[in-house]
Amino acid sequence: MFPHAALTIAAADPAGAGGLQGDLAVFAALGVKGSSVLTAVAARSAPAAGVLHELPAPAVRAQLESLAAGPRPAAVKVGFVSRTPVVRLVAADLVHRGVPAVFDPVFVSRSGPRLLTAPSWAALRRELLPAAALVTPNLPEASLLAGFPIRGEADAKRAARAIQALGPRAVLIKGGHAEGDVFVDGLLDGRTWRAFASPRIGESAVPGAGDALSAAITALLARGETLPDAVEQALAFVRAAIGATRDQATSR
Repeated sequence: MFPHAALTIAAADPAGAGGLQGDLAVFAALGVKGSSVLTAVAARSAPAAGVLHELPAPAVRAQLESLAAGPRPAAVKVGFVSRTPVVRLVAADLVHRGVPAVFDPVFVSRSGPRLLTAPSWAALRRELLPAAALVTPNLPEASLLAGFPIRGEADAKRAARAIQALGPRAVLIKGGHAEGDVFVDGLLDGRTWRAFASPRIGESAVPGAGDALSAAITALLARGETLPDAVEQALAFVRAAIGATRDQATSR
C-alpha cells in the first residue's frame, strides 16, 4: 500500500503519545509503511523512571533478524535504548543497514533521574552516535551530551558542534523546552547552521512533540527528501498537528 518503508526501534508508550506507537502513527500519516522493534515497555505516568520493563538483547536481536522477511526500510529511527548490549546491538545493526538513521535520545525521565548507567552512556557515545545520520536531542539532552548548559542560540550552536564531534553527521537541537513565545530548533548539517524559529502554540512544551518530529524526519528521509528539507517539512507537520489538536480541545 505504501511505496516507502521506515523502521522505529523504541519503547512502547501505551498512551500512544510518543514512543513506538507514536512513531508508527506519524509514519502512516506521511505515507510511509512502518516496521518496529520493541526495546522496552514504558508508561509516562509511572512514578519511578517511567520504564516498566526493558527487553534483553536476545529479544531485540530476534526482532531485528525477523525484519529480513519484510520490506527493507529506507530510514531508521532509534528512540529509547539503555542496556549496554542493546546499545551495541542497535549500533551494529545501523552500520549494517547503511540507511539514514535518526537517533532521538532518551537520557532523563520526566521525573528527573538519568536512565543510563555509566557503561551504557559510554557505549552510546562511542558506538551509537557515530552510526547516526542525525541526532535530535532536546535542550536538557543536548546539555548532557555537550557538557555545558544551553541558555540561547549561541550555546545551542556550540553544543551542536560538540555533539557532532562525537560522530553523528548532523545534529538537530530541539528548542521546545526553552522559555518564551518563540523558540528555535537549530540544525547543524555538516558545517551549515540553520535556525528554524517557531511561535509557541500554548503555554509549554507539548509531550510527544519531540518524538513526532524525529519520526516525521525519518519518514521524510525514507521518502527521499534531503535532510534540510526533511527537517523543515517535519517541523511544519508537527506544528500543524499541534495546532489541530489544540483547536479540537478548545472546540469541545
